[in-house]
Amino acid sequence: MKTKEPKIEWHVAPRSGEDLAEFLVKADYIGRQIADGRFYKRSGKWCSWCDYLPVCLKNEARVRETLVQVRYSQ
Repeated sequence: MKTKEPKIEWHVAPRSGEDLAEFLVKADYIGRQIADGRFYKRSGKWCSWCDYLPVCLKNEARVRETLVQVRYSQ
């Protein structure tokens, strides 16, 4: 809920070592997919505010205008 004064609400949930290991495997997989330039479409209401919408729509001009390509060496 929006309020005049910012408020932090903490929602504590227990996590096990297995949960952490599962998360790290998923994060590694997604990171490698992104590094390889693989972005799979998952359409939904969030598309309207996604920074990568021009990529999905194959709008090359808009991609050049709005996105920055970062190159790094491994």
